[in-house]
Amino acid sequence: MKTVLNKSAAPNAGGRRLFSRLQIIVLLVLGCKEQPTFHSAFFSAVEVIGRRGAGAGELNKPRSVAVDREDNLYVVDMTGRAQKFSPKGEFISFWQMPQTDKGKPKGMCRDKDGNIVVLEPHYSRINHFTPAGQLVAQWGTHGTNTGELAFPRSVAVNSRGEILVSEYGLTERVQCFALDGALSPTRPTKTSARGSAGTPHPTFVRAIGKAGDGVGEFNRAEGLGIDAQDRIYVADSCNHRIQMFSPYGEFLTTFGRAGAAPGDFSYPYDVRIDAQGFQYVCEFGNSRIQIFDPQHRFVEMLGGPGAAPGKMSNPWAIALDSRGNLYVADAGNHRVLKFVRRQNVTALPNTRPRFGLRWWQSEASTPLWIHGPFEPNRQFNTIARRNQSGVAASLCHRNPYKTSRFRSAEWHAAVPQVGNLPAL
Repeated sequence: MKTVLNKSAAPNAGGRRLFSRLQIIVLLVLGCKEQPTFHSAFFSAVEVIGRRGAGAGELNKPRSVAVDREDNLYVVDMTGRAQKFSPKGEFISFWQMPQTDKGKPKGMCRDKDGNIVVLEPHYSRINHFTPAGQLVAQWGTHGTNTGELAFPRSVAVNSRGEILVSEYGLTERVQCFALDGALSPTRPTKTSARGSAGTPHPTFVRAIGKAGDGVGEFNRAEGLGIDAQDRIYVADSCNHRIQMFSPYGEFLTTFGRAGAAPGDFSYPYDVRIDAQGFQYVCEFGNSRIQIFDPQHRFVEMLGGPGAAPGKMSNPWAIALDSRGNLYVADAGNHRVLKFVRRQNVTALPNTRPRFGLRWWQSEASTPLWIHGPFEPNRQFNTIARRNQSGVAASLCHRNPYKTSRFRSAEWHAAVPQVGNLPAL
């Protein structure tokens, strides 16, 4: 039996009362439903660029991302092409890679001349394209000697214009090259036998690392990052750590270990450093991005497994634009995520939120960062901070986490005027 509400028939008094009650119940149910919320001290929103497919603006397992000087986005995927999107995520153009029979491109950055650099791991070569997609330079010789390339995986450029390339398989190392002169369509170079692009003459500068799990050794160096001081960060993926080197290749420090807790890694595939020194680590295994402060201490986590906006499925690479927006090659979901930077974010003090201790103000504004000895009150399920006089002031009246996760310690947290702990 089908019930049809006839708009032309006026309901009787009993029907009106029943209908009103049903409306109230529906509104109460909808009003009480918890709505998904995006929480971050660094980013105000997340946007989705692309969807699965092989058409214009569609993606098939995107593996690398880069941005140009105008903050346009470039993405390479398993279709063997590079696609260009505007800062608003609108498709602009694409170009096909020279060869894809052996394998697809992976590894991107922007060189000192503003060209987009794209690696071809299976061809052991490096390509330089103008933002319009014109191939202006191509170089690389297959081999394991210094100055040769064997399955390059990532590429980065320092302030001197030197190009750093990581490799894995036959060799486990990061090599540094210097290119003489500018690479542009107006500066022709020696003709390449493999195409119309010029062949520059890179000068080998140095090599960093070797195979292993010791200090300064690598097991699939999958991603590279350069900070404002030209220090080198290596995503040592199968050793589940980030290693840091001086601009001249001297080992400085390492952080991370295998695991899923904050500060642990599961196959970190990429790393980037913003202008303030915060480090962003892309984890393939844990499907998330972790943010660390300039002292390599955990600050915040983005993502987690899933397909909803803001969630990730085996991300491969990340990139930061001039505004601090973060792009994530969300390979398993066949899309790119754009995390939009908060406009009023400034350098935060040395902070180390632990076990998800983070609060935001009710208007989602920049958090107020403080630190001190925090302690749980298991009877009332609250968290308190003692002042210099020893008086405990309650900070949270609802704890969505298990109280056993909170301990008395010198914790750092973002504390609002009002609000509760959001989920990580």
